[in-house]
Amino acid sequence: MRTHAIWVDRSLLTGWMVLLLAGWNWGCGAAKQGGLPVGNGRRVILNDDSTGQTTRFKPPVKASDLNAMVDKVAGTGVTTLSVALYDSHVVWHDSQVSTWLGDLEGPIMMGSQYRIISTCRSLRKQGIDPLRVYVERAHEQGLEFFVASRMNDGHFAYYRGPNGSGPRASGYASKFWKEHPELLLQGEKGYWQHLYDYSKEATRHYRLAQIEEICRNYDIDGFEMDFMRTPHYFKEAEARQNAHFMTELVSNVRKMMDEAGRVKGKRLVLMVTVPRTIGECEQIGLDVRTWVKQGLIDLLVAKNFIYFEQHLPVKEWAALVKGSQVKFYAGFEHGDTIETFRAGAAKYFRDGADGIYFYNFWSFGLPYNALGRQILSEVGDPRQLEGQDKHYALLGGGPCRVTAQADPRPPLTQVPAQVAAGGSRSFTLDLADEIPAALKAGTLKDVTLRVATEGRAGRLEFALNDQPMEASLWKVREKEWEAVLTQPGLNSGVNKVTVANKGAGSATISSLETLVHYHGSRPAASLPAVLAGKLTSRDTRYAAEEGPWKRLQSECPSVPLKLSARKWVKARVKIASAKALASAKTVRLEFRTPQTNTRDYRWWKLYGGQPWETDQYEFRVNGRSLEKWEFIRAGRNPADYFMWGVRFDVPAEWLRAGDNSVELQLKEREPQIGWGLSFVHVDLFQQ
Repeated sequence: MRTHAIWVDRSLLTGWMVLLLAGWNWGCGAAKQGGLPVGNGRRVILNDDSTGQTTRFKPPVKASDLNAMVDKVAGTGVTTLSVALYDSHVVWHDSQVSTWLGDLEGPIMMGSQYRIISTCRSLRKQGIDPLRVYVERAHEQGLEFFVASRMNDGHFAYYRGPNGSGPRASGYASKFWKEHPELLLQGEKGYWQHLYDYSKEATRHYRLAQIEEICRNYDIDGFEMDFMRTPHYFKEAEARQNAHFMTELVSNVRKMMDEAGRVKGKRLVLMVTVPRTIGECEQIGLDVRTWVKQGLIDLLVAKNFIYFEQHLPVKEWAALVKGSQVKFYAGFEHGDTIETFRAGAAKYFRDGADGIYFYNFWSFGLPYNALGRQILSEVGDPRQLEGQDKHYALLGGGPCRVTAQADPRPPLTQVPAQVAAGGSRSFTLDLADEIPAALKAGTLKDVTLRVATEGRAGRLEFALNDQPMEASLWKVREKEWEAVLTQPGLNSGVNKVTVANKGAGSATISSLETLVHYHGSRPAASLPAVLAGKLTSRDTRYAAEEGPWKRLQSECPSVPLKLSARKWVKARVKIASAKALASAKTVRLEFRTPQTNTRDYRWWKLYGGQPWETDQYEFRVNGRSLEKWEFIRAGRNPADYFMWGVRFDVPAEWLRAGDNSVELQLKEREPQIGWGLSFVHVDLFQQ
């Protein structure tokens, strides 16, 4: 094999960079030094995948527009912004090593990515490197700025293309990836087969060259190796024995960063983000014990894969870094309420975490709404958590773990749990709050215990820390028991809740929640009126009633509706109630695309296609043509350019109870996103 054809020669690359550094002013030398951790040395770190912000730009884009990437965290508790280079297969900054987004041709995965490509091209025409702008702006705002590299991101591999042709037919894959199939995990399950194999020396050389280019050419303060996208680096059967290859890469990155730091006159911080347990890291070939022991890293972040959780085993991580210079940060991904963030963070600080890290923090709009900014301002400081309302939760399914499957799986947790008729089961609730002390001081308002069942609530009895609870304390709803306790017999730390089933059939406990309320707690920030009462959620697949629009019972057995350019697709929509239709003046029809690729979702294989703002559609309802329709956006902000469907309104008299014919045609699309899309959810509303 002619290895010189695929390796990036470090000596040539380094020499090229040194010449540039010596001869040119890179524009960052005069920038204010990055923000330092808060007074006690504690950082609050936000990882930003950069895509959400970039899709909101509409060319032509000015350098000043890019400041929004940084300014959204200004004035919060965030000290350190770590921005991902897109997916690290293709990138949006000026690079001689990686494929630039603006050079992509051919079909891409989503229309929103076309906006990112257009933005990159607009900036290049003006001679603007967005990464240089971000670094300078972060330093102006007093922030540390890290660059994050997703070490084996698999998003591009979701592309299935025409006739299932797969990611190789996609314009979204990098030139290096397309040219070197021999560097991939061939034979692995699912989309893992499309990821890089880090046992290959050429793979490691390529990644090192990407990281070196950033560390030498930009005035960054640190670099994040994000091993959580996607946590698969070696063939499954060989991962443990190949861990030394990844340690070699981390060691080489450390040496290179030390060299670059000496030139810049500062130490560059190396942060790694890894799976939630040490065992899971070792399972996939990440020898974190050696990285800590040899001092290869500065910051170590452990987090869940995809989902929010409050149960990271922080104590085992704190024990690992004890006595070293490495700081451990507990990671949150997604999330919704400030009370759940407070509860998780309070536990993590109690158990020895040095700080908090946020990932995929896009449930709170862009720029972040008041609730998002409140979370970023409070949760990273343990002093801000004392005496504040918290919401602890044991939820069915639990956090995700790395497995031998091509997708994350939940580990065994306390719930869901079956309680046999006549039997009992105990559960532990771990609380960071000093409940007895707060009760004595008069600052505790009450504690709410909430137990949910999968079926009807049934006949249950409860004991708290082995003390029976009076039945009169509990409010019983169809699938939920709730008790508000003003004199709770709860301890700080582990508490035991025992559930006894006095019914004739078995009962399944699906969740246990503990809500701690204090006098004088800061209330959650109010949301804009359009969001009030609607917590943001990762799963927005299904349409919801809005304003005067009420759901009209219907079904569409014709889904999925697969649209290709200039081809009519006919759907049968059945309306259940003639009475409901007769009372309506107008009916709204909404057609939505798949919005997740999780494998328990029926339409996951069709994920990836979106409507786009330049699309042109035609519709006919029972033979009548429509002239007006609109896009359904992911959010309610007009600047949100993620679009997940189309909808239109028709007079109610156009429709009838029973079967109706609806025809759709995708008439025009941008050539680069012309491979079509599928509508899988059809919902009707009336007013």
